[in-house]
Amino acid sequence: MEPSEVALLTKNRPALVRGMETEAMVDELAAAGVLLRHHENQIASKQTADAKNRELLQIIVTIKPSAFQQFVAALKATGQDRLLELLQGQSIPTHGSTSTQASHPQLSPGETSDSALLHKFEKLNEVQFKDLLRKNLYPLITKELDNGQILSYLHAQGVIDSFNLESIKAGTTSHDKNHLLYTFLTKRPMPDLLLFISGLQATNQKHIAETLGKDL
Repeated sequence: MEPSEVALLTKNRPALVRGMETEAMVDELAAAGVLLRHHENQIASKQTADAKNRELLQIIVTIKPSAFQQFVAALKATGQDRLLELLQGQSIPTHGSTSTQASHPQLSPGETSDSALLHKFEKLNEVQFKDLLRKNLYPLITKELDNGQILSYLHAQGVIDSFNLESIKAGTTSHDKNHLLYTFLTKRPMPDLLLFISGLQATNQKHIAETLGKDL
């Protein structure tokens, strides 16, 4: 999923959580092959409608690249026009989205610089990614990271739960908070690490993602 699409879902997350007709969406997305049986079970295991919708959104942002378009199609197919208008009536531009292939020959046709950067990270395994964190990220985020924005993003995506969020926010200084976030990230699985990269892009901190991936 493109960082701009993740950001759009994040921006409208409260309305989606409160307003989605969960069962209708799950049925539609399962029929389209977007959700698999274990995804359905994950969603069904939640006790409230809001919790089910949060789980659905978290799954959508971590599966195949076309999931956003299929999610929007499911809203349309199930008659959830108000939520559909929220997603179709807004756009979040990605850096480099107007660049041409001639000026950026390393990009595939239709590929933005944001998606190209994310794809580089997707080629790594978890050990390689965490090696990059240790090598390139720690010196940078302790000085430059806007932890308020990225923490809000990661919490909205379900990467950081409320307990860990408050633990990180309890840091005395910005440096302390960034150190706690770095430590937290080194213990997370690969999908969460990729969401961190998407979060950097969505919160206008792309330069940190670029520095992290400078050796790729």
